[in-house]
Amino acid sequence: MLSAIALFSSSRRRGNTGRLIDRIALELNIEVVDLAGQRISSYDYEHLNRDDDFEPLMKRVLEHEQIIFATPIYWYAVSPAMKVLSAAHDPEALKLAALVREAIPVPVEPQS
Repeated sequence: MLSAIALFSSSRRRGNTGRLIDRIALELNIEVVDLAGQRISSYDYEHLNRDDDFEPLMKRVLEHEQIIFATPIYWYAVSPAMKVLSAAHDPEALKLAALVREAIPVPVEPQS
């Protein structure tokens, strides 16, 4: 089986998306990174954000063959933290942004 990591971003950790990715992670035995616990700055041309969590996170992510992006879709856009991650820093962010754009959202029925 290919190694995988999940990047999770939502305003509700225990909402539908959080419960779904936790279930998938348990089934596949994969790591889930909650972006709410990461310090990731927006991109800046002065590179003043070099001390944030983006580069260490990308090193972890790039060790895997598969990346799962888990985020609710708000008005046809990903959550704010996922958007910041996808545009945070130069070359690696461009690869990640391309992956996010190619991702196909999977609708999930809310539990009652």
